[in-house]
Amino acid sequence: MTRRKPEEKRELVQRFEKSGMTMREFCEREGVSFYTFRGWRQSIKREVKDEKLVEVGRTATAARSTSASLERATPVKVRIGEATVEVIPPIDEAALETVVRVLARSRC
Repeated sequence: MTRRKPEEKRELVQRFEKSGMTMREFCEREGVSFYTFRGWRQSIKREVKDEKLVEVGRTATAARSTSASLERATPVKVRIGEATVEVIPPIDEAALETVVRVLARSRC
C-alpha cells in the first residue's frame, strides 16, 4: 500500500467535490478505500475549520487617504483555494472578513 502525501489527499478530495459522483463511486474509480477516503475528507474539513484569519491592519498612510486617492486606489485580489475575490476600495472590512471566512470554510 502506497502512502499518499497530504497535498495528494487534498487534491483527491477537491476532485471528489467537483465530480458530482457519490463517494463510493469516486473511491471505486480512484482505487481508494471508501473508509480511508472518508477519514481524509473529514480530517481536511476539520483543518479548514480550524484555520485562522490573518488580521490585516491599516498603515498610517492608508488611514489618512483622501477620497480622491481612494478613487485611484488599485483593487485588491484575495485568493483562497480556487476562488478569487476582487475588492475595489473603499473596503468594507467587516464584509471582506465575512467573505474570506466563508471561502476558507468551503474550500473542501
